[in-house]
Amino acid sequence: MSNLFGRKCIIVFSILIIILLISFFSFIPSASTARQTGNFRDYIGRYNFDRVNGFIILENPQVVDALRRANVPDDVRDEIKRYEVGGPIEDRQGLLVSQGCLPHFCDEFHYKLYINLETNSVALCHFARQTIWYSSQSAPSAPHSDPCPSEVSGVPSSIRAALGQGNAPAAAVPLSGASTTQGANYAQSLVGYWAPDGEVCDSDAGIDYSADGTWSAYAESGTWTIREDLLVMRTHSRGYPGEEMVPLRPPEININTIVSLSNASMTQRWPNGMVVDFHRCIF
Repeated sequence: MSNLFGRKCIIVFSILIIILLISFFSFIPSASTARQTGNFRDYIGRYNFDRVNGFIILENPQVVDALRRANVPDDVRDEIKRYEVGGPIEDRQGLLVSQGCLPHFCDEFHYKLYINLETNSVALCHFARQTIWYSSQSAPSAPHSDPCPSEVSGVPSSIRAALGQGNAPAAAVPLSGASTTQGANYAQSLVGYWAPDGEVCDSDAGIDYSADGTWSAYAESGTWTIREDLLVMRTHSRGYPGEEMVPLRPPEININTIVSLSNASMTQRWPNGMVVDFHRCIF
């Protein structure tokens, strides 16, 4: 009887030990899970379309989160995934550098992603006929015509500082003439239908800015965002009367400066230097 009781105790005790071990190990992340987001060095020598622990570099959860915190628009993040031409991912002076460009249009559409291999800080240079820099430490830069730098030494000092390299600028310099508050006011005031001065409201020259961030005009449509005093317009589709709209891949990007904006009128300066006045249309 005592032997039977002893065997039962051993079985119960063994079961309890097994339950405790299962509970303990269930709280320890697996090696593959830990490596999914952490060690960017695993990407060195790979290409942008190569998966490491299940993720290409632009879909790595840490990169996705960093780009969101850097205010990179969703359509930009989707767009650069199509930039499939590029060399292997490299370690350059402590920065992981991933780069890509649009097939057949590398001079016009390309990007460079920089990740500090010690801190995992992220910055993005996106060139779509104009360059905009993004980092989680500052607002997106004002657009300029120079392409993304070919060497790490060409990365702006403010971006190097945001990546944790080099010295930060002595003082913050506004990226454009408007404050963030003014940019938000512009976005609210922009919503509505506008026509260029000299054109009637029911002409084909008008443009409708919707509150959901989309715009439509004669045979064109797309999305819009405002960064400080910059109106960024992406044309996603274009067509002709009576024909189906054709998607543009990648979308065309135009960045206009808002010189002034009120409830009744607006003045924009286009990249070619032309200044265009608009009046609001009320139907």
